[in-house]
Amino acid sequence: MCDTSLARTLAFAHHQLIGAERYAFVAQYLSNPSSFEKIYDENANPACLELLLCLVFLLVVATPFIYAWTVMPYPCIAHSAFIGGEHMVYQQADCDKEDFLRSPVSLLVGPILCFLVCAPVQFNCLPDRAKVILHKLLEVRGSNLQRLNYHKTAFYKRYACGCYWLFMVEMVALTLYLRAPLAAIVGYAVGEALMQATNLLVSPSASCIALLDAKIEQWPLFKRLSTWSLDTFVITEKEKAAMEVDLQGPLKSLAEQVKHGSFLVFMESQHGFAERSVPWDSLQLQTVFVDEGTESVKHQVNMREGTLLAWIE
Repeated sequence: MCDTSLARTLAFAHHQLIGAERYAFVAQYLSNPSSFEKIYDENANPACLELLLCLVFLLVVATPFIYAWTVMPYPCIAHSAFIGGEHMVYQQADCDKEDFLRSPVSLLVGPILCFLVCAPVQFNCLPDRAKVILHKLLEVRGSNLQRLNYHKTAFYKRYACGCYWLFMVEMVALTLYLRAPLAAIVGYAVGEALMQATNLLVSPSASCIALLDAKIEQWPLFKRLSTWSLDTFVITEKEKAAMEVDLQGPLKSLAEQVKHGSFLVFMESQHGFAERSVPWDSLQLQTVFVDEGTESVKHQVNMREGTLLAWIE
């Protein structure tokens, strides 16, 4: 196998191992898919994860309303006083913004915003550049949801990340609407707490996590890739030679998948795997060095063309 193909394979493997397609990678390339799925399902957490995710969405939708009745200062509270011996009741005028947020109508802000964001994605109306930016935003926020990477489907992690960004957009809009930075501060604190709670409550069982980790541990290079957070990766000449042999043997299906520029994801709705195009433009791993002692071979992903360039430094 040529060096560029190997570098491309490592970039592809890194993309799946650090993201929400970890199960698909292990099941398809590191084990027998049918038998592994059976063992995984036997150890899966029977908790109603969909119910928890619905509660997360409802919390996001209700945030402006809850904020208005709890933390937000409300200057239009009626005050009483005795003026000239008479009991007077007075309050500040022009509280239209605050009153709107305290009304049930504000509960419609979240669903409307969600529709405006999700409709272009669902109907594939976004330009390619916008898709790359959206994908990177989801991955950046997903760094706090490591346990959700062990689910069979990427839906849980992407749903949680989407709720987080929807929540943050709501709070930023609220800050601009009220001209009060307190909303942004509260939004950030609550958003982080929401991510931590989601990572804990919506995660798969410890048995499923251990099962996937055990499979990855059998491949030291993939183990390193699964925890690698930089855009540059270094392998030794020995690792390079061993991987080239494996890609002609037990990992041949992985090599063929990379060659075709596609990967498999598990879809609950289809009860199986579906093929997707590799998002070469948004891969985090961009450069692979092969340490050969006196010199290093550098392979860099060309993001515009989705190919790899190689040269000696």
